[in-house]
Amino acid sequence: MERFKEIRELGRGGFGKTLLVEDLAENNNRVVIKVPLSEEAEAALLDDVIHLAHLQASVDNMEHPNIVRYLGHSTFENHPVMILEYVKGKELRKMIGPMFQKRAPMDLDLALRITMDACTGLIAAHKAHVFHSDIKPDNILVRDADGVAILIDFGISQFMRTTAAAAAGGTVPYMSPEALAGKAAFRADIWSLSVTLYELVTGRLPFPLPPGNVSQAIEAVKQAILHNDPTPPKEVNPKIDERLNSIILRGLEKKVINRFQKAQEMKAALEAYVRGEDYIDVEISKGRELIKERKEAEAEAVLTEVLQRFPAKAEAYLLLGEIYTRELKSVQSEEILRKGVATCPAHAVLHFNLAMVLNSRKKQKEAIGVLEKAIQLGLGRLAPYAKKLLPTWTDGR
Repeated sequence: MERFKEIRELGRGGFGKTLLVEDLAENNNRVVIKVPLSEEAEAALLDDVIHLAHLQASVDNMEHPNIVRYLGHSTFENHPVMILEYVKGKELRKMIGPMFQKRAPMDLDLALRITMDACTGLIAAHKAHVFHSDIKPDNILVRDADGVAILIDFGISQFMRTTAAAAAGGTVPYMSPEALAGKAAFRADIWSLSVTLYELVTGRLPFPLPPGNVSQAIEAVKQAILHNDPTPPKEVNPKIDERLNSIILRGLEKKVINRFQKAQEMKAALEAYVRGEDYIDVEISKGRELIKERKEAEAEAVLTEVLQRFPAKAEAYLLLGEIYTRELKSVQSEEILRKGVATCPAHAVLHFNLAMVLNSRKKQKEAIGVLEKAIQLGLGRLAPYAKKLLPTWTDGR
């Protein structure tokens, strides 16, 4: 006797078909089953789900409100199947329209809420060491009851790792450069979610499919992802301001090191944006707090990353200079403060701090000139102290 009674087919994809069923073994509860439609998919499911217990444990460990629950495996019509929680809702894809058609942008508040929910799901998944590999609107469900966005098909992306479909790494327009090179990891999910956010707020993909032969068009998209910069989203949708534009483009950095390093960072940036704050200032504040906690190495990493993206942030130079001074690394302190002065030549406190370091390194003549420049630029509360300091340096020259 079959365990499942089919209600209707919900869709089909690269893995197989998705069915809404009643589970006769569980009080006729409605669940979703994924039925593989190829020998390759079936063999991978049998091997991974049944024999690789650690993979199943990983999926079990990421039970979370923003991830559809994996409930185990069974058989249906003599095929191995995955059993998933049934969530009544709408696929994000159906809400926004076909992938390769230009559409009206989604309401910004709604797009951000959905993306932050998806980020929350990714945080939990990555913590459980599960990499989705196919984040896109088709794999995000918006629940009817409360509008919460839920990531789906984690099981497929995880358990199909050994198949040809998984070797491709996902859906091409949402794949990161490293995924196209077969080297995808957790930060590729951040890229894919950033592509999704771009699509939501502009009504088009960052790397659109050009007209013509489909295989040639897909190859053109791959080359664009590898070599071209996307059109800034604010140029597509004038409602997008510079702060949100910057967040989206950071998620689409081709170099992994320049991208958000964790889903938590992307979520924090979006939350800061919603609060009306600059997320880079939030990162700088994080660096300052780490210094207070005597976690200089962590603070240095945060502030260095800030300057890689935003080299004109004077506060980051000042804090890095403080770290190196504390650690008695006067050469590094001088070097970073010189960079700060060169990048932010009108910042008086950068000049003042550089003058202090130069004086400590017995470079009195240059220190005096830099201190005079700091006073000239206007030091606020530091001005009286600087003016008292100047003659002592001059006399001791």
